[in-house]
Amino acid sequence: MKRLSLFITLIILCTLLTGCWDKVEIDERIFVLGIGIDKASEEEKNQVSDRYLVSFASPIVGALKEGGDGKVFDTYNTAGETFTICLTQMLSRLEQKLSFEHTRVLILGENLVKDERLFREILDSVGRAHEFHKSMYVFVVPDKAHEIFNVEPRYSKLLAMYIAGIADNEIYSARISKMAAHEMYNKLLNQDGSVMIPRLMAHKDEVKVAGLAVIKDYKLIGYISEEENIYTSWVTNEAEGGIITTKYNDISIPFRYNEFKRKIKLDKVENNKIYITLSMETEGEVEEYIWNKQLLEQENIHKMEKQLEKEVVEQSEKIVKKFKDELQVDLIGIRDYLKKFQPDVYQTVKSKYNERFRDDIVINVTADVKIRRVGLLE
Repeated sequence: MKRLSLFITLIILCTLLTGCWDKVEIDERIFVLGIGIDKASEEEKNQVSDRYLVSFASPIVGALKEGGDGKVFDTYNTAGETFTICLTQMLSRLEQKLSFEHTRVLILGENLVKDERLFREILDSVGRAHEFHKSMYVFVVPDKAHEIFNVEPRYSKLLAMYIAGIADNEIYSARISKMAAHEMYNKLLNQDGSVMIPRLMAHKDEVKVAGLAVIKDYKLIGYISEEENIYTSWVTNEAEGGIITTKYNDISIPFRYNEFKRKIKLDKVENNKIYITLSMETEGEVEEYIWNKQLLEQENIHKMEKQLEKEVVEQSEKIVKKFKDELQVDLIGIRDYLKKFQPDVYQTVKSKYNERFRDDIVINVTADVKIRRVGLLE
């Protein structure tokens, strides 16, 4: 009897302990896939104190189930003095609970990123909030962030997932860049408030990840173009896959690489100048030439490699010059290298680093390109 009583008691306890006491049904949630944050214009303010316009993109679960060609996501907008107030105001207008577990993209408007105070406040708000995944991708748009959510993509129904998918193609094309929120925060801390954030361009039925927004001292100062983004990825050692095109015998030659390494070396310190060499190394394959012409001769391969090396050096020097003379900010890794591997030298330039980077750091570029494959047909 005692064993039977104990068994029955255990069964009853098990039934009481199971279950979810704070469950929220799926139809009681609004799954936020994308967030847009803008500096509120006078027309967008509800009160004089409003400073932000925050937008949320969420799928329409019923429309997804039914299929069809109709719109499958809604956009919710609210203006407020702080980001937290915007979140609270949104809850006061909706019967469902906002869920950020699946948020994939955070989009920042240009006017917001041009305002140092507002940008730093948003960085703090998003960084502190435990609701947001720090792996979500961050973008800057040259217009209003909320306008991105007006795009109805031709090839995908869910806009935020579509944008994230484009960013993931970074491994195949150096024209594309992606940046997770945690990476942005790390770079802002390590680079004294400077970072490059991928730029997002909107069109009627598609978006494009094209170029980079350059942030210096927590403020937008300019852009890197889509083509310049290729060369920037070389000098920052962030290139994964891509194509370099050059001319050989008046024929356009596309050289595809799957990895691209950049190394930094201190050559010397002389007459208050710091001499640095950026060594570029890559290997890959030539995927196109012209029918009935031979590629396998060593002389042809060697000449193509030299031409490609010249192309890499010329384009790398141009982008280095842009960072030194036009943007006047080191986002190519020289500061990090000196800090880690040449601390004595770094101490001499630390106090006025951006000025010394512009005037006193001399950067030389070298390249070593190897063609390993020329395709199947020869």
